[in-house]
Amino acid sequence: MTGCSGSMGDPLQDVSGDEEGGSEASDAGAADRGPLRAPGGPDVAIPPDPGVTMPFVHSLFTDHMVLQRQAQTPIWGWTQAGTKVTVEIAGKSFVATADQYGRWLVRIGPFEAGGPYTLAISGPKAVVFQDVFFGDVWLCSGQSNMFLSVANALNAKAEIAASDFPQLRLFTVPPLALRTPRQTLASASAWTVTGPTTTGGFSATCYVFGRALHGKLKVPIGLIHSSVGGTVAQAWTSAPALATIEDFKPALAAAAASSAPATNNTVTALYNGMIAPLLPYGIKGVTWYQGEANVGRGPQYSRLLPTLIADWRANFRMGKVPFLIVQLPNWMEAQTVAVENSDLALLRDAQLQTVLDDPQNGLAVTADIGEALTVHPRNKQDVGARLAASAFHVAYGEANVFSGPTNTGMKVEGGQIRLSFANVGTGLMVGRKLGLAPVQEVAGGVLTGFAIAGADRKYVWATATIDAQDVVVSSPQVPAPVSVRHGWGNNPPCNLYNREGLLASPFRTDPDYEIRVVFGTGSGTFRAAESVTIVANGPPIGKRFDKWVGDVQNVSDVRSPRATLTMPSRYVSIAATYVN
Repeated sequence: MTGCSGSMGDPLQDVSGDEEGGSEASDAGAADRGPLRAPGGPDVAIPPDPGVTMPFVHSLFTDHMVLQRQAQTPIWGWTQAGTKVTVEIAGKSFVATADQYGRWLVRIGPFEAGGPYTLAISGPKAVVFQDVFFGDVWLCSGQSNMFLSVANALNAKAEIAASDFPQLRLFTVPPLALRTPRQTLASASAWTVTGPTTTGGFSATCYVFGRALHGKLKVPIGLIHSSVGGTVAQAWTSAPALATIEDFKPALAAAAASSAPATNNTVTALYNGMIAPLLPYGIKGVTWYQGEANVGRGPQYSRLLPTLIADWRANFRMGKVPFLIVQLPNWMEAQTVAVENSDLALLRDAQLQTVLDDPQNGLAVTADIGEALTVHPRNKQDVGARLAASAFHVAYGEANVFSGPTNTGMKVEGGQIRLSFANVGTGLMVGRKLGLAPVQEVAGGVLTGFAIAGADRKYVWATATIDAQDVVVSSPQVPAPVSVRHGWGNNPPCNLYNREGLLASPFRTDPDYEIRVVFGTGSGTFRAAESVTIVANGPPIGKRFDKWVGDVQNVSDVRSPRATLTMPSRYVSIAATYVN
């Protein structure tokens, strides 16, 4: 994975570098070329994958699988067009007829949690799957911190030895980068039962998360792991969704025109090869541990991540499934001075805002469990546990303390600022987190990681004290404060917790917003309501300026090559267009 201090690449380009040397598709030749096409919904007739023998039953369905409970769960495959296929389970039968491309699909259920069942599929062929359970299925995706295995996490030997959970099932999606969506997996994979011989190679974050759910809910849990190290979020987003952000249209056009095999960081490539083949498997929700490769584009990520979430929800067609995000951990040298600018902090802020804007999203704050010397902290036990706490609230409706303190506002009181918080649980405290041990309260401890600034935006460390459910911040160096930042930096000294042991997310009270202008000038960072001048580039030979497209709601005149835009409280993506 490329470090935060390195170049993350320009999203306007077709990124061709494979940042961690991930596997390339073995069949990324003819089947990887051609115009971009959407995989379509589960009821849309879709042509077969080019150059691929389509299986009678999709390879997601194997012995030991978990199917989503309390849902109309899809099961599908391919045969001759017009052929009837029967699916039988728990004494019930479901019949499908293959469409003109030979794809058949039935929805079984709804069934309550339980098993084991035998699933029998008959038609031109007969296939029987054993040891099938209904429960909750979670998709775990992202880059290398999601990929990091149980064998490489803390306490690996003990974790593996104790991983005997017969109703916790694992499935790993084979890596595949493609320029066009595919319906089938890159290679054979299978559901496995969790145990000492299977757990070590599986995603540690995903495993610990699933173990926590299974232990509390007492229902079968299926975990689908689909991640690749060193990858950008735009590689995990479909072409139609990515095209709604003007920034990415040039990269999409370049990808569509290229005849070279896709890499792991080609736009849409991992969605095409590792998410589209899963559609429309029934899932309960998604956990997402990604963002390191997008550091340096934090404001853009504030638009990209919600776009990816909406994209996956629409394509899985399971409703507005919960989407749980791991906020990036602390990393690099411990911070000793207050800073205004931090690319890592901006990425964390984008993750926080994505959650605050949607109650079906959840956040696991990890700014206290990273490691200064590596972007791959080995403590995945706390990551999985914090994701599970979020899941119990967001996905299962539990009235639990699911988050650390979340800033809800500020009030200037003379020479100090009073910060208010939600999710304080049973109270705020100064805490200390060491290794895998629970967070401990530091009696008489001093809050750290708070910085304050006046109108000059020069931040200095502040004195911060807990006052009931508020925190009061001040500094003699800033007699007229206007803003506060907490945990703002690469490796900030954060120690504000609730008494349930969950860390407050890093935040800022003075947000700026970014505009990206494609084929023009005016890109930059601005305050909300600030007036921005945008100017189109000179037209190509033989063409003239036509109009501005994209987020043009606040543009003074979309037909003028020189216009003004009133900055909204969000990221803006806009482009100049030309006609003959």
